Formats: sequence, structure tokens, C-alpha cells
Amino acid sequence: MAFVDYWSEVQGDFPRMDQALAQRLTQRAWRNIMDLRQWSFNFITNMQWFTPMVINAGTIAATFNTTIVALDATAQAAVLPFVIGNPPFAGPTGVGYQIRLGSLNTGISTPVGPLYSVLAYNASSTVLPFTPPGGGPTVNLTQGQICLDRPYGETTVTGAQYLAYKAYYAPPNNPNTNSAMPATGFFKWTTLRNVAQGYDISGKRLLYTQEQLNRIDPQRAGIQDAYIVAQWGRGTIPGAGDYPIFEAYPHPTSQATTYVGTAMCKWGDLSAGMDIPSMPYALSDLVVTRAKVLGCQWAMTNVGTFPELAGANWVAAQQVYDRDYKEQRIQCIKEDDEINPLTGWTQDGKFDFPLGGEFLQSHDISSLVP
Repeated sequence: MAFVDYWSEVQGDFPRMDQALAQRLTQRAWRNIMDLRQWSFNFITNMQWFTPMVINAGTIAATFNTTIVALDATAQAAVLPFVIGNPPFAGPTGVGYQIRLGSLNTGISTPVGPLYSVLAYNASSTVLPFTPPGGGPTVNLTQGQICLDRPYGETTVTGAQYLAYKAYYAPPNNPNTNSAMPATGFFKWTTLRNVAQGYDISGKRLLYTQEQLNRIDPQRAGIQDAYIVAQWGRGTIPGAGDYPIFEAYPHPTSQATTYVGTAMCKWGDLSAGMDIPSMPYALSDLVVTRAKVLGCQWAMTNVGTFPELAGANWVAAQQVYDRDYKEQRIQCIKEDDEINPLTGWTQDGKFDFPLGGEFLQSHDISSLVP
């Protein structure tokens, strides 16, 4: 079956229901079912985070309370290979790089300042007008200039050292939505693996908050390989919607690495190119029956508007559809639990840090020992 089959069946049961309404009710039914529980088809495997190499060649000039900073020629040459890449150097927070500067004007201080997201960068000799995604005045970037996500709040500097890397991550695209954008229906990570270093991030280390990270490291001086994932906030891409943003900690800067994980993601809305997941139970029937329940509610509301609706007992019809929906839901949940039980084995005890041999040999884990 396809989307047209679902809403056509719903429309056929209700006089005077037009195509657009049948489609809306079917979409609403699908969203209702998606919100019922953690279905097995919500789990997406082999989703990837790409952590790029750190960029720190050359220097930067920044002026207090402005959003524009300028790279010197050496820094421009270092950034150029990463302007168009995966991830790109500039983009909405969670998509592009972050940058931090040294705190002194000498150019030799360690870059321990706050992180700023690189929203835009001009690598060409042509002036680039840029309007921030969330609104605000348009800025004209000349060659080698960066637009930050907020005004630079530290002391004006010239010839300052910097670090450019990714600390904030939008979720990868959901392959079930036919979109290359971050997964707007992303719930949470259930596990992330650093295969190169041989360790897993799971359990409470995927559930940190900004408060917890601030207690551990308010300056975010910890850099190397990430073994904690914390909520950071939400971002917006015009035309794509909102998405969650996560902070990886320590900030991954040791090498370019791909973190591979499993996550929970909602499927997108139904369309001609987007069908209900193909499952061994009657998921499509569940959607149609739920849509008919919603259709009965519409019919009862509009009996006085459309005379054709007055000839049926919509209260009794809704009771029948409700009973069928309950029975179908129980059966679908039962079979879905058999496919993917939600209770699994978790490592416990005091030593809950990664135990891979490669990780233990190449990392100082003394700070992780209780």
C-alpha cells in the first residue's frame, strides 16, 4: 500500500470528506501512533558523526562586540580545504565548526575563550552579504572574514592564536526521511562507538546536561576523544525545521574520527515517496483505523453542516473503530516487542568508563576513576 491507499480508504467511509482532510487525518493518525512508544522501527543503526581535524595555523583578529573576525593569510590557507566538506567549515550551529581564541593580545596565549559557531565564511575576493538564519542585520564579509553566531565578548585581539574544530553536533540525517538535512525527528542516541579507539559511549554518558559539564569543566579545556554527550540546545535550518544539538566532551580534536551509533528517530510524514515502515504486523491497518476514529470525531462535529452525515450514527461508529484500534494496537505492540525487546544488558559497577584495550593504552583515565 501507499499513502494514497490509506487516505482514500478513510475518505471512502465519510460523505463530504475531501481529499485534503482525509490526508490530514491520516497524517495525524500516523503521528499519534509514532508517539505511542519506542517502536522498533524508530531505532536507526549506523548513524555517523564526523569529527574533523582541528585547524590552528595562522592567527585571527577580533574586535569586542562585533560578529566579524578576520583570518590572516596563513589561517585562510589552512581553512580553505575545509570550506566545502563534511562537515562544512561554516553553517548553522551544530552543522559547521566552532572557533575559540586566545585571551591575550600577544598571539602566544592558549585559546581558552568561549566557543563561537562559524555561521559564514568568505573564501573569495567577492564581498559576501550574509544574513544570520535567526534574523538580524545583514553583514558584508570580505575575503578571509568569519561571521560568528553572536558578538565577540572578549578583549579586542590581533594576531591571536585560535582553535577551529567541532564541539557541537546536529544529529545526522535520518535515511528514512529522504532528506540530507539533520534529523528533525531525532529523539536520542542509544549508543555511540569510537571504533578507532575501541570504546563505546552509552548509558548516563549520553544524558549529560550543560550544568553537569559546567561543573566538570567550565572552560571546556578538555580536548582529545569524546566519551560524554550532553544536550546543548536546538538549532534551525530554514525550510528543514528544528533539530537538537549535542555537545561532545572532551571536545574531539585528536584526529579526524567517525563515531558510529544507534539512535531513535521518528519517521517523517507520509507522502507519495514516503510510506509506512514495512513491518511483519499490520501497522498500516493501525494507521487507517486510527484515522477513521478521527474521522468519526470530524463527522460528529459537522453533522449540522453537511446533511449527508446525518444519516449515520457516528457515536456508535467511533466506538466500533475505537475497539478495533485497541485490539490492533495491542497486537502490533506485542509483535514489535518480540522483534526488539527494550530491556538489554548494561555495564554496571564503579568502573563505567570504556574498557577497550586501545582506549586504555592511549588515554589518561585517572580522572574517571571514582
